[in-house]
Amino acid sequence: MLIEIKPMDTLFFKDSKPFITGLDNWSDGKFPPYPFTLYGALRTSFLYISEDFRRNSGIVDSEGDPTKDLVIKKVLYKDTSSDGVYLLPSPYDCVFDEYKAKSSEERVHLHPVNLRKNAFYTNVNFDYFVGEKLKDYSKKRRFKHVPSCYLDTASYNKYLNNKISSSSHLSQSRYLKTECKVVISVSNETKSAEEGRLYRVGLNRLDDFSIMVEYEGISEKLSNKLSVMRLGGEGKTAKVVHVTKANKQLAIKPPKFDPKNRHFKLILSTPSYFSQGWLPSWIDSSTMEGELPIKGDEKIRVKLISTALGKPQNVSGFDLRMGRPKPMKRFVPAGSIYYFEVLNDSFKWDDVLKLHGASITDSYGDYNYEKAGVGLCYVGKYSLDEK
Repeated sequence: MLIEIKPMDTLFFKDSKPFITGLDNWSDGKFPPYPFTLYGALRTSFLYISEDFRRNSGIVDSEGDPTKDLVIKKVLYKDTSSDGVYLLPSPYDCVFDEYKAKSSEERVHLHPVNLRKNAFYTNVNFDYFVGEKLKDYSKKRRFKHVPSCYLDTASYNKYLNNKISSSSHLSQSRYLKTECKVVISVSNETKSAEEGRLYRVGLNRLDDFSIMVEYEGISEKLSNKLSVMRLGGEGKTAKVVHVTKANKQLAIKPPKFDPKNRHFKLILSTPSYFSQGWLPSWIDSSTMEGELPIKGDEKIRVKLISTALGKPQNVSGFDLRMGRPKPMKRFVPAGSIYYFEVLNDSFKWDDVLKLHGASITDSYGDYNYEKAGVGLCYVGKYSLDEK
């Protein structure tokens, strides 16, 4: 099932920086929201319209919970100013020459770079690095990735097949407008403003932009009842549109590999949590080798030969059920890339492609990040430059 979430007002998603009224005067928000934020908002909305929950509010997380099997399968975004332009976060191996590339506040022209023989000494024993030829790095050329950009799905499919030389990436500032809201704390006892409790909140207004979520595990009857939902820190209203017609532009197709090829990459479309920090738990940190987390009896051993990672995101939140803040964790941001080489003498690419659109995240305690759509990834090709 696929829905389009259209906010009808400003949204506020609090970042993980501590904020204390009386000491701090500006509260920062972030966008896009984390997948588990969407998961919680959807699950709450389904529970609210469920007749079973209205009869017995104690069914949450029990066998009678109609939302216990909810799983987010895909998260992407839509440019509503044009006909069916769907977007995904830009991969981190797409860069531009800061001195030569044509760019604007709304549009940046990026090109993917290849893996090259590592000529640097680092604390990670990788034989390859992601970037341009060393001779291309000079005072007149500086290559840089632009965060908070989006790539349309048509170009994204070409990128996964390694058939794109450059493309136009849309900046988030094209769709996101920040509005300041002044907040004054009022005393419950005196009903007057408290001294030193004046602060501002940065709200986000989406312009020609909506959130697309594909999910499963909810009955069709209950799903069709959902038409509005509350979203964000202030519980603002968002319209829910059910997408029933198939759209080719929504499809992220797996690439076709040459049977002789032994290299592939995994691109995160949503942030991911790994117990080893930036390194997936199924990769040994000393050898950089491990088995792919695919479902089934097939065992495919791979070696991690390089990465293109963004700045880690510190993620927390508040656990309503336990009544306490969630532990702070570091997540690998969306768009980050892991480059692999298959070590098996014989294998089938169909087995590797089981990870296309799947989650590779770890879970923490009782938090099942996989069901919440954390760590969703796509399989892609890449070029290896031995020079």
